[in-house]
Amino acid sequence: MRMRRHSQYKWDKALARLMATSRYCDTQEALARKSGVAQSTIGRILRGEVNPQTSTMTFLAEALGVPFETLAVAAQGEKSVELPLPEPACDDDCERTERELETLRRGVIRTIKRLERLARGGSEVDLTPEA
Repeated sequence: MRMRRHSQYKWDKALARLMATSRYCDTQEALARKSGVAQSTIGRILRGEVNPQTSTMTFLAEALGVPFETLAVAAQGEKSVELPLPEPACDDDCERTERELETLRRGVIRTIKRLERLARGGSEVDLTPEA
């Protein structure tokens, strides 16, 4: 069992509180994907096993939609600090992905209809996009 490192910052508690309020980064896996920080590193931070580098915490704060300074103040254990609900950092990404998925869905439906026509006795499949 690893010993907890002593630090004036309680990164584990501050990070856990922020993840709990996050819409898109509420799991270690999601936060790792969004921040680029290894999931194992995030787990070690949450268990209090490491005193993370400032750059690591900056990446995590950005992924969670808050400034590093806000996370640092919260990690110092200030009772008066309320972590803001983060703005979903990936709204634009999510909207773009939803549009792309809708385009793909429509393309799949068109392809299925063409194949059904072929199965009913059509001689060839028109592969030109429909308007």
